Amino acid sequence: MHVANRYDALIQQALADIKEDPYRTGVKKMQGFSEDMYSYHLQHSNKREEGHIKSPRHAVFYFIINEKVIAVASISREIRERHIAGLNRESILDEMSGKDGNGNKES
Repeated sequence: MHVANRYDALIQQALADIKEDPYRTGVKKMQGFSEDMYSYHLQHSNKREEGHIKSPRHAVFYFIINEKVIAVASISREIRERHIAGLNRESILDEMSGKDGNGNKES
């Protein structure tokens, strides 16, 4: 399997793992945010995925909306404060519901 395909499979495995248990071992609550944002590094799912990646460098950043909905805010190579700091639960929910940045439905 090509490395890009293995890495894609690893991301899919990490998302499945988060869906199964959003508070699983390896999840960290992000500090310094007014809302509850969590991060989960791909390394924690690496051993579960066939075609092991030597050194995964990405993490999934997400909000837990309710017991059935998790909103992935970003999958980033490294924590970039400027990028992550601009993410918030409300903007993710607006995007999911098709609203613009002012909370109005987009046409």
